[in-house]
Amino acid sequence: MEAPGPVEILREACHATSGKAILHWQPKTKGVVDSYTITCLIKTLSWTEEIAKVTCPQPYQIFTDLRPSTKYIFQICANNKCGPSPPETVELFTKPPLPLVLQAGNATGSSIQIKWCDYNLGDLKIIYYLLSYRLAARSSYQIQTNDDWGEISNIMGLEYILDGLNSRSRYDVKVTALYQAGTSVTSEVFQYWTRGM
Repeated sequence: MEAPGPVEILREACHATSGKAILHWQPKTKGVVDSYTITCLIKTLSWTEEIAKVTCPQPYQIFTDLRPSTKYIFQICANNKCGPSPPETVELFTKPPLPLVLQAGNATGSSIQIKWCDYNLGDLKIIYYLLSYRLAARSSYQIQTNDDWGEISNIMGLEYILDGLNSRSRYDVKVTALYQAGTSVTSEVFQYWTRGM
């Protein structure tokens, strides 16, 4: 008997959501396999850290409670009494967190208060929020481009007062959160009205 050969990762069956990764593989060569060992590593620009090591009898594994918008490296080995196979590696990116949900606040003739809720993402810290806004189209036939959006970055709280606006006007607003590991999905565009002067 000898150590098993490396596994074949079924990449088309491996995928990740914002908090979960599902891995599938099969033995590449014939031979006795008693178990599989999966090492989960998290990778950033400056470091790589092992966060979990799991041994299982079946050729698939699910990892939960993962960070959103993060690159994970999974190393998979087949094991028997003679030792482990060389590891095979698959990299998966978890999806960004859910988009923020905007709420209406107070409005005046020249300003709008925009509020949003934060998600509890454990130790994944928010660096800042980016608010984008534009004067809404007057009709559904008017075409607007991405160049029409103004942006305000480095917002640290969960609300912002957008001022210097036209009275009795409708504005499109969206917010994106910038996390240590990437950005959130941008919120749905929310429409706000300023009041008459």
